[in-house]
Amino acid sequence: MSTSKDLETIRIIKNSKLYPIIKAYNYYKDNGFARALDKARGKDLKYYNVLNKKIIDFKDNEIYIISRKKDDCFELKQSDELKSILKERNLIPHFMYLVKDYNKNDMNNENTLSYFDFEYNFICKSYIFYKDPKDVEIKYGCLRVDSIKELIEKIDSIEGIKLYSNYTNNNNVSIRTGTFFSVDGKSFYSGGAERYLIDLNAILEKRNINMNIYQDANFPMFRKYKNINVIGVPFHDDSNDYELKSYKRNMAFVYEVFNKTQLTIYSPFYDCNPFTINPCIGISHGVAWDNQSNKWEDGFAFEVEKNNVIRGAQMCDKLVSVDTNTCNWFQTLDYNLGVGKFSYLPNYVDIKEFFPRQNYLEKRDKIVITYPRRLYGARGLYLLLNITEKIINNHKNVEIHFVGTGFDYDLDIIKKIMEKYPENIFCYSKEPTEMHKVYKNTDISVIPTIMSEGTSLSCLESMASGNIVIATRVGGLPNLIINNYNGYLIEPNEEALYNAIEDAINNYSDRSQMRKNAVAVAETFNKDYWNQKWEEIFNEFNLKESNNKKVELIEYHVSEIEKMPVTMKDKIIKDLRDNKIVYVIVEKDEDIDEIYKKYQGQRFQIINKMIDESFSPKHKIYYEKDFISDKRR
Repeated sequence: MSTSKDLETIRIIKNSKLYPIIKAYNYYKDNGFARALDKARGKDLKYYNVLNKKIIDFKDNEIYIISRKKDDCFELKQSDELKSILKERNLIPHFMYLVKDYNKNDMNNENTLSYFDFEYNFICKSYIFYKDPKDVEIKYGCLRVDSIKELIEKIDSIEGIKLYSNYTNNNNVSIRTGTFFSVDGKSFYSGGAERYLIDLNAILEKRNINMNIYQDANFPMFRKYKNINVIGVPFHDDSNDYELKSYKRNMAFVYEVFNKTQLTIYSPFYDCNPFTINPCIGISHGVAWDNQSNKWEDGFAFEVEKNNVIRGAQMCDKLVSVDTNTCNWFQTLDYNLGVGKFSYLPNYVDIKEFFPRQNYLEKRDKIVITYPRRLYGARGLYLLLNITEKIINNHKNVEIHFVGTGFDYDLDIIKKIMEKYPENIFCYSKEPTEMHKVYKNTDISVIPTIMSEGTSLSCLESMASGNIVIATRVGGLPNLIINNYNGYLIEPNEEALYNAIEDAINNYSDRSQMRKNAVAVAETFNKDYWNQKWEEIFNEFNLKESNNKKVELIEYHVSEIEKMPVTMKDKIIKDLRDNKIVYVIVEKDEDIDEIYKKYQGQRFQIINKMIDESFSPKHKIYYEKDFISDKRR
């Protein structure tokens, strides 16, 4: 039974930035909540206090050589041969040795590195590990050597290219998000949250400020979308412990950008928990914690489970919500938080790009129904899929287009129905810049969200394009649709969706006024207003122009990585020294994961030839044969 001290400790833990309550309880529950608080404080405050001193600021031409023992560190520093080879290659070395934990003497010793800081400092960086210890897990980007001679050989090898590839954030705006690309870096997620960040970048570009996006990844990934750097930050945890995973992924981000960014934007806002890099803005794209698994026994159970959501909102300096649903939800929880910290800034549409086709009110021979969003369950994919055959069988003149990206499982189900109705059902994806063409070819847009929705960009774009819009009453969609005025606002179930589609098809010619109203309402969500409001928000933070250039992308093609010509290797190193990102496209079908581990660094990326890179134009492209022919001449 809880004592009064335990109850007071629960209150302290819930209001603390130190450690998630559920994690502390799981670790130390046998000793009570009071003991849990002591342990949590002792663990996290210790590292938080030394964070500024021990996070390494990687700079151009610097390499880190890590050893397990102080004597090994001394041996490396005294090696004249190593000093000479590093000087020839204009490399500035830092020699560090690992300690289990800092003591008072270690705190001010720049050569020491705790296992904890090693875990996060080097998760995305390339480095050399001297006399590789068995009890340390070596991450991607590591060069393992057992002697100074081997170290020198590695620096001059193809594997040593990655030592020149480390990237440091510098006076930019940093975005923390879950996914922008897939975690394997192979595909771009063209959803509303991704497009939101692309448009934020356009505002920052006009102010000469670079924006970096940091996302989850399976390995240290560096991708580009147009002029945006997208940096994948891996974290290694195979457990099912959500709180521990959240802690690890957050800390990996902290070590990448701490004291190296002038503003952090968390998208979504609760990704800042439990350590926030201030100043920061949190964005809510809707009540994402609305899902089918929700069934709470009481308020305390809810608060424990959703502590990251509540704490995340409390920890942000400013919160921007795309819908009123989120603001109102928080107002019921904490009135001052909901009213005082949140700003309602709805999503937007560029009416110069999204507008109706000519004669859009006239009925065509074919009626095109479009589902223009991510292809997965939360967005209502299966509400539509489950009634698709029934609609096609009722109306032979109807086409249904599924336009978006999705996981293989969902795509396979769509493909099976496509095979049955090849003349009526289509599935494809388009770049955000091409979506206006999709809407102009659409008559009825379906936005059948079942959970976790804000003010949908696809809904607004459909309205601006003069489509008949059918949307569920979930999340922020009621901010956009007034039922029977500018669209259908329905319950999130198959029957309601089927009835609305049937009504729209059967009474197509009678829905002209509804479509005109949709266009008129969409104009009030003009993108110019959204741009203006974000300009005002950025002005609050006194942002300065970035003092580093955009990172150019150079692409090299080789048959096998280990047979790369020397001239190509030297050219790649020069490009990396010039702060470029280098893709090496390996033509031969090899074990790409092993190649990642052995050769690639942060700005030096090994890419499978099958990857879709259309989203990122190259500045230069080189082929292996060009370097071979040059060598022969």
